Formats: sequence, structure tokens, C-alpha cells
Amino acid sequence: MRTALLWILLCGSVFGQASAVIEGPSKALPGELVVLNSSKSVGDNHKWITPEGISTAQAGCTAIDSQIFFATPRPGNYTFILIVSDKTAAIDYAKHTVVIGDSILPRPDPDVPPSNPGEFAKLLELSRVNSLSLNDPSTRAALATSLKKIVSDMRAMCDKNECPTLQGAQSAFVHSIESVLLARPRGSSRDANWEEVWRIPNAKWINDAKLQTVAKYLDACDAITKGLQ
Repeated sequence: MRTALLWILLCGSVFGQASAVIEGPSKALPGELVVLNSSKSVGDNHKWITPEGISTAQAGCTAIDSQIFFATPRPGNYTFILIVSDKTAAIDYAKHTVVIGDSILPRPDPDVPPSNPGEFAKLLELSRVNSLSLNDPSTRAALATSLKKIVSDMRAMCDKNECPTLQGAQSAFVHSIESVLLARPRGSSRDANWEEVWRIPNAKWINDAKLQTVAKYLDACDAITKGLQ
């Protein structure tokens, strides 16, 4: 009963129409002021994730209409992420990269996992962006460690022709998440809303994907786990 209730909680919520939109230049000269804004987004709350190594300023008059300002003399690629949510706990995000300099060769942002061309790339990014928005690194690390072991153990079982059922794999993954969240100490970690911000969007993605095999489900679990790393 408890496992079934958890799975319903994970997969059965109603989602709204939050939409994150970033407007602004994609290129600028060193030292030039760059302004990014979120005015065309739809939602009730927002959060900016800015790249490390530069100073930014933020201004805005409403919960969703805001601007980010920055200027840097250092050439490079600077990626900004905007996370938007609404009152139904629907979440959307947008990424925007500004290239500073006349001729910058593309280089990976060390804080952003490489783009995955596979079918679970969106899920990986969803897990990453939503978990970062909670600003709870200790829980994020604990979940990554626990879920990585669960996925590894289940794949090892499959390699020995002892694969769990799809329902069994789902139950094991959910139980691992629940164990970590229940073990959090009182304080800021307990206040972070991992259920609505991270768990439910991941589960909705999996539910919409209608995964039919244990192998595909483990690929999805692996993407969620990598989003935490």
C-alpha cells in the first residue's frame, strides 16, 4: 500500500502551463553590458542560475518579470538558466548562452553536463536543473550516491538474467529516493521541497514516455541520477 501510494504521488499530479523564456543577445564584446530578461515567461515564481566567475545584478518589478545584468572583460561562453514555476507546481526552464568575444571557439561549460543526443537527454536536464534550484547540495549528493547504486545493482541483476519486474524496479527506485529524503536532518534540507520541484516532474516525464521494459526504465533512472551529479 505504501509503495503504491508513493507511486501515485510521484506520477499522478496535475500540471499547469509554466513557461520559461529568456530574451537577450547571444554575443557581446568584452566589457559590454549584457541584459537578459524573463518578461515573456508565464508563471508565478522564477529563479535564475548564473554562471560562476562573473558578477551579475538582477532587477524586476513582479514575480516573473525580471532582468539580469552583467559585463565581463573575459572572453568565453556564459550559460544562464531560468527556472519558472506556477501555483500548480508546474515547472519549466530555459537556457541561454552568451558568447563574449569576437571569435570564441565552443567549449563545454564545466557546470553543465554534455548534451546527450539520446531520448533521455531532456530527463537528465530536468533532473539537473530542478535539483540545483532547490539549493540543497547535501541531499543532492546523497540522492546521487544512493540512486547510482540502485541502478548499478539492478543492471547487474539483469546481466545475470535475474532482472526485476518493471514494477519491482520502480518500487526499488522510489524506495531509494524516499529513504534519502526521510533521513534528512532538520533544517534547510528538510525545508527543500524535493517532492514537488524534483520528484514529480521526473515522474511525469517517465509516465508520459510510457516505458514498457526494465531496460528503458533503468536508462531513465540513470538519466535522473546523472542529473544529480
